[in-house]
Amino acid sequence: MKKGYLFLAILLLLVSLSFAKNPVTVGPGGDFANIQPAIASWCTGGANASETPPFIINVNPAGSPYVERLTLDNLEIGNGNIVGDLIIQTAIPGTYPYVALQQGLTVVTAVTTSGCKIFQADKNVTIDGLLFMPSLTAPTMSGYWFWVDENAASGFDTMTFKNCLFTQIDSGGNPIVTSRAAAYTAGTPAVPPISTARMLHFYPDNGELKHLVVDNCTFYGAQEYSIVAYLSSNDDTVTIRNCCIAWGLSGYQVRLYGTTGVTTGATATITGTDQTEGPDNCTVFIQQWSGDNHSLLLSTGNNFCTLNLEKTIFSVLGPDLGAAGSNTRNISGTSSWITNISDCIVYNEGDGACVVEGANSPQSWNRLTLHSSGIGVIFYLVAGTSSIACRDCIFSGVGTVWDGTLQTGGIDVDYCAYVENGPDAITLRSTTTPFQTDGSNIVTADPMYLNRNFTSAQFMDVTNTEYEAKGTAGSDLAGGADYAPPTRVYYSWSLYE
Repeated sequence: MKKGYLFLAILLLLVSLSFAKNPVTVGPGGDFANIQPAIASWCTGGANASETPPFIINVNPAGSPYVERLTLDNLEIGNGNIVGDLIIQTAIPGTYPYVALQQGLTVVTAVTTSGCKIFQADKNVTIDGLLFMPSLTAPTMSGYWFWVDENAASGFDTMTFKNCLFTQIDSGGNPIVTSRAAAYTAGTPAVPPISTARMLHFYPDNGELKHLVVDNCTFYGAQEYSIVAYLSSNDDTVTIRNCCIAWGLSGYQVRLYGTTGVTTGATATITGTDQTEGPDNCTVFIQQWSGDNHSLLLSTGNNFCTLNLEKTIFSVLGPDLGAAGSNTRNISGTSSWITNISDCIVYNEGDGACVVEGANSPQSWNRLTLHSSGIGVIFYLVAGTSSIACRDCIFSGVGTVWDGTLQTGGIDVDYCAYVENGPDAITLRSTTTPFQTDGSNIVTADPMYLNRNFTSAQFMDVTNTEYEAKGTAGSDLAGGADYAPPTRVYYSWSLYE
């Protein structure tokens, strides 16, 4: 009899060990039919909780769409927190499994109408290569698509989205865009059949140290924000790299908050790699003129929050959809944020402004091409107390360079171009602000831009030889674009050569 019990115990142990595995596959012929049970298996008490982290969930695109009520909230899962770092990724790199988000699980938080809630302490979570969209299947999601928070005031974790696509759906519940290239030219979508607000909400509100990384992702047709992120404690970081953030329906594409919890420093970085041709190697904002819309808004900052913005293209495209379109802006509300903006192209059609600035902390803007082809302004300055330093920049197109109320810290403009001749001439340059142009080599000639299509590798490249070697230390003065004289054989897209 004892031998029988021993045999049974060994058999049960072998069965349990054979079930535990890492990685696991979701989809046809896999270990789980849906993503949520695979997540639960990695939680305290789950079948795979004894495995070595990171726990990898491979999602088979063949099972798309996966209609999911996703959560990483330990209160909702029922059997506790995930036990270690987690990676949820496509099983076939380069292809998107479609995930149709429903409302999250049980009512335990103030964001009960949201999709996936990620409330984890001390763990790193990565989602790689998935397409997310609202589901038409009840219970439908009417809040945020992803709410990223932490349910404890201590701990460290990084939330990473890589190679993901967030897209609105058509009336049949199908994704409107399925690639970054399609998002560039899709235009503003119709009002979606499911009312949803922010696509990605990063909210470390309790002062916990957290990091958000959004890398090579596409956001299309957000109703309020594509990304809203808070910096709430010292050394918090938000990184947005090589993303396409396109065609928001209202509100702001990206909104960054800096709270009073930051006392020594926190940083938001928006950048690209800029290693090969074309805008796929930049972060690209695409916005339609429509009411009070902003591509990038900095809110409630303080003197310890820094924005590093580089290798980014802003394309706000016309026509104006209404009288309120004059409030549409590319970059606005920097307030008390410290901003370092370099190697960017800021392009406007219609009315409105390229940059709206009320600086109360030092501002450094280098190697920018700022162009307005409508009736708006390049900079509209509201009252601020700090200085603004511009170096190696190009200001071109119809409208004023500076306009607005007093920036008491003054504006220092060195080695820049004010286009006064040709079709891209600034028609008026005026200011009520202390204004200095200390640098030499101020250029006023037409830059003769090579290409006005932002999807082109030659977007806003300068071809006039008068811009050659006119920047600081003899660099080519081409703003955030390239200096490419007509006789040059063009191979790559780079800032300076």
